Amino acid sequence: MLLNLLALSNVGRWYAGVSRLAGALADLGVGRGDRVLIYMPLIPEAIIAMLATARLGAIHSVVFGGFAARELCARIEHAEPKIIIAASCGVEPNKVVSTPDRYSNLDLPVIGSLAYCKSTALDHAATEFNIAAGPPGSRTEPNTRGKARAPFSLLYSTSVAVKPYFIKRGILNEAIAASKVKPKNCIIFQRYNVDVAELEDGFDILWEDAIQSSLPHPCVPVEANEPLYILYTSGTTGNMMFLNVQSILGSEEIIAHPQPFPNPNSRTLFYLDQPKGILRPVGGHIATLAWTMHTIYGMNKDDVWWTASDMGWVVGHSYICYGPLCYGITSVMYEGKPDRTPDPGQYFRLIHEHKVNGLLTAPTALRVIKREDPEITKGRKYSTKTSRGPGLDPRHLNISVKQYVRNSVNSASLRNLFVAGEHCDHETKFWAEKVFNVPILNHWWQTETGHSITASCIGLNHSTSPPKFSAGMPFPGYDVRILRSNGSEADIGELGRIVGYYDTMDAGYRDDFGYIYVTARDDDVINVAGHRLSTAALEDVVMSHPDIGDAAVIGVPESTKGEIPLCLFIMKKGARKSEKAISHELVLMVRELIGPIAAFRLSAAVSGLPRTRSGKIARKSIADLARSKSVKIPSTIEDPSVYKNIKEVLQSFGFAKNAPDPK
Repeated sequence: MLLNLLALSNVGRWYAGVSRLAGALADLGVGRGDRVLIYMPLIPEAIIAMLATARLGAIHSVVFGGFAARELCARIEHAEPKIIIAASCGVEPNKVVSTPDRYSNLDLPVIGSLAYCKSTALDHAATEFNIAAGPPGSRTEPNTRGKARAPFSLLYSTSVAVKPYFIKRGILNEAIAASKVKPKNCIIFQRYNVDVAELEDGFDILWEDAIQSSLPHPCVPVEANEPLYILYTSGTTGNMMFLNVQSILGSEEIIAHPQPFPNPNSRTLFYLDQPKGILRPVGGHIATLAWTMHTIYGMNKDDVWWTASDMGWVVGHSYICYGPLCYGITSVMYEGKPDRTPDPGQYFRLIHEHKVNGLLTAPTALRVIKREDPEITKGRKYSTKTSRGPGLDPRHLNISVKQYVRNSVNSASLRNLFVAGEHCDHETKFWAEKVFNVPILNHWWQTETGHSITASCIGLNHSTSPPKFSAGMPFPGYDVRILRSNGSEADIGELGRIVGYYDTMDAGYRDDFGYIYVTARDDDVINVAGHRLSTAALEDVVMSHPDIGDAAVIGVPESTKGEIPLCLFIMKKGARKSEKAISHELVLMVRELIGPIAAFRLSAAVSGLPRTRSGKIARKSIADLARSKSVKIPSTIEDPSVYKNIKEVLQSFGFAKNAPDPK
């Protein structure tokens, strides 16, 4: 079976889906200030669920679909959702990931999906779903044999074999069972062409049934500073706290103070030990995102925009969903990989066929394409500059053929490619500029801000050839400063801590022209392919192994993902298993409890770890040693001799090759 589905949306059809799903949520008791957790893959239904929740004045919490049950459980307990909306499964290049308990009789190749959206406001969006009939006995629309009952559509194309595997307890059911907080109901979107979940009567509600049994619900007016969503990121290094936020255009003033879970109507951005959550106010955020589409990215009303990211991360919220839809431009949504769905030519194909004018992605995607196809043998048959390609049938876009042809001519060129989320090395940037034949523009922002802190703004006529390694200039509204450790302001070119309205925990410097350079982070969060992962969360998993007595996880350089975790552990006396067996089991444990997103595969036993007398592990010194940097042993380290063995272990993995002995 081959999935080959094109989702073309218009305002009316998506408006109907959003308003009816909002009605279904309202019928289930969801109202202003309530939380709705969304655990779905990168499909249009995820955005429909977000918009339907926002339509009620409720708060959505989207959890990245790659997280395992333990991480999902933690977010359920923190967000306390009244309703959970989920899909029956997610798709990876080599497998199907089951969400609730389910069955499957399919053996099919799956590549990915692409959804096309065009809108002029949050209320407006549309899709048309047209997919193969579900497996025998599945619940499909009686009078539309061969169509699953759903209000949206996707494009799938593939040559990668996927074998669904049976999971006794799906991720969602396992998370709910383990959680102290139980939702009232779950709404399940069945991906009939991939995998079907077994639903629990009285608790699970089929997506189509929820929509068909409800009436359209009007928008609920809210104040500008009321919350739009909760978005969880990595864990923090401090105690539980909440941060009070005053949202202004382009900046957020933050005052820290301890308090319980915030009132839904308060202006609050909050942190938790594990995980960390951001509560985003709606008004200033939405206005800023719409403004950035032209100001930063140079998009015009007839342009096509593509953000190659995931939902559940801030880039997906800001620039797959709210930014382009509020600005009213065509947006591409792609559920697939840069290389394995089916080959490294997919980015070029999508740009070519859909005349993408602006692309936002992570540097890791470019590194993957460069690693797998440096000569772009798969991508060279497509043009990123002059392509019309097969394009879209104007009948699906509700425009005239004349307008379609005019748009095709105007939209036949990729103008800029933007990268964010992690450091983009110069070699990859230089290669990408040659093969895509456009400027590659780096910009810097964080989950806390929701959009750029620094950028090269196309709409403000900034140079598209900024200085090497720079992340652009401060975005309007931000007063970015570089501080020394004593709090004084650093000189031009002097490395220090980057701060604005809050401490970003990133290090960098400013040049004579005002450009900002982000060089490193000062915290212990690992950046794996643009995904920030807490070392504390990884260490919690490692320490649950019965044969491990102590452990530390650091980030080490990796050519494709930027960083990957490396674990050093101390075996308990009398450990029953060998170091090799323990390392193998740790890989499986992290994959199950954190998810494959962690890219965890390196671990080894050491004789000791560098702890201070107060009990803290000096992780940064280990990370510096792995990078062959000079390490000065702090006087607070209880046993300095442990560094000798640590260096030997790091060298066995190919790190610390030229590192001087720590002193």
